[in-house]
Amino acid sequence: MTVMESAAPEKVQLNKKIYGWGELDAAVTDKARLTKETPLSEQALARCFRVFGHARIAQLEERVLAVACGSHISLVYTHTSPGCGLESLEIQRHVNVYPAQGGRTSYEIDMKVNGYFANKHLPMRAKDRGGKSVYRNTKWYYGQSGMYQPGVGPLYADIGPTCQAATHEEIVQKITAADWIAESWRDRAVSFLDKVTAAVAPFGDAVVRFEVDGLDNRGEGDPIYDFSLQSWVSGYENVIRSEYGALVKIKHPARKDSGGWEHQPDLVVAVTGPPAGWQDPEDLLYMVSKTHGGGGRVPLRERVQQGTMNAIYRKQSSIVDIVRQWCGEHINIPA
Repeated sequence: MTVMESAAPEKVQLNKKIYGWGELDAAVTDKARLTKETPLSEQALARCFRVFGHARIAQLEERVLAVACGSHISLVYTHTSPGCGLESLEIQRHVNVYPAQGGRTSYEIDMKVNGYFANKHLPMRAKDRGGKSVYRNTKWYYGQSGMYQPGVGPLYADIGPTCQAATHEEIVQKITAADWIAESWRDRAVSFLDKVTAAVAPFGDAVVRFEVDGLDNRGEGDPIYDFSLQSWVSGYENVIRSEYGALVKIKHPARKDSGGWEHQPDLVVAVTGPPAGWQDPEDLLYMVSKTHGGGGRVPLRERVQQGTMNAIYRKQSSIVDIVRQWCGEHINIPA
């Protein structure tokens, strides 16, 4: 998907407090709270917990809170009607924040946003919000350190806050702890994750995300084929199913293309256990797929692009070579 924008947008230095991605990410991870609470801040936090459930929530100011969501951080303003008490407190969730390449931040702002909040904390000027027409739209800004410009920017559309993603260490621990699975598979799966992660490391813009399935089956009763991936060979779909497996998703920021910002596809590489229904099955297979990148939390194994780069391999080295080549081809040089 390409998001179009006008050429040469104006960069503006804004002298107000604009929360960058890194600051918000750290706040929701630590579940930050105010040093001094007030009845308003307590009510605002309580109302956010009721609205968002058990999400990671950080309180930045009395009325401003940050909520960790799957693909972004929602910046929330809590509004009270003039002349009314705390019983009128309303949750306004018109601002989504995304990480962008090189430590920058992308803001997605619904123009229904509260004017006071926008003038105090958002990367836009009062004139940018337009008039009072009900026909409002969404505007994007990106930048850092108070210097922002209109546009989507080189954002990561669906990596989400750090606290929402499993770390390499956590995934390795899950694999190692699944003692009902053969030790040889666990060792090679950990080796696979280590080598892929090391291959991605030199490419600073590439972000990895991990998933595992089926490690809690405990090997009891009939097999449960939790882990599945699709491949296409000569135009025919081939679904590989296994009791367990692990995958690595490699993500890159959006790139400028033809006057807009193009979301980049994800590369997904995986290691599976013995495939179901195969005669003399291997104890593991390695797979690689290209999937739709950006926007939404649909599991990547349900977003595979048919006919593109879906293959099965026997050797880790084949996957590692593909990963290096992919990252090299997707180096993003900022304008």
